[in-house]
Amino acid sequence: MYGWLKLLKETKNEWVVGYSWQSDRSCDGELVFDKKTREVTIRKLSNSADEAETTYLICPIRCRMREGLELGKLCMVATG
Repeated sequence: MYGWLKLLKETKNEWVVGYSWQSDRSCDGELVFDKKTREVTIRKLSNSADEAETTYLICPIRCRMREGLELGKLCMVATG
């Protein structure tokens, strides 16, 4: 299984990441990663993922983010 992500915005305090699930490459969902607290907030669920799938995707997305993201570039995330 896999998901998609795209860094939409980066500020001093947070990253805003678009994401979607499986064959949907739209990255229409939004996750906000707080750089200080490391907390993740689901701002908007993707049309292709429910809350459980989104929660499942957060860990692989975090791993991909550690490798570095380029603003606006679509990335595939393997989930296992």
